[in-house]
Amino acid sequence: RKIVVPSPKPEEGMQIFRQLLTIPLDGLQGTGEYAGLKSFNRKTAEVLSSEGAKAALARFFRCNVDMCSVEHLALDLICRMGIRNSTLTVFMLREACESLSVTSFQKQVLQMPIIDLTMLVAMQRLEIKSKK
Repeated sequence: RKIVVPSPKPEEGMQIFRQLLTIPLDGLQGTGEYAGLKSFNRKTAEVLSSEGAKAALARFFRCNVDMCSVEHLALDLICRMGIRNSTLTVFMLREACESLSVTSFQKQVLQMPIIDLTMLVAMQRLEIKSKK
């Protein structure tokens, strides 16, 4: 049996994604790390609100992603920031979205029945033929 879990709406997915990349500051006020963590959250919010990031994330969320994909995207970005020892950049976000979008699409295609794949190929050929 296959359990179907509905994908989050793009707005919900984006909200969850922002929460995953935001460090909670509760109880840290007055400590030495507070200013650095607050700066990290501010820079991350700035990057996520930029036009380049919005475009990359809109494309990512159009691919019918599930919660697992959103979590993988956040984890991928955290790893990229750790490896490069830097804060989030639009370039990192684009790279991560592109790599996971392909993987998500491949998963969907691999799970499709043969008849559906045959229909997709036939529809694509008809579309190409009608353009000529």
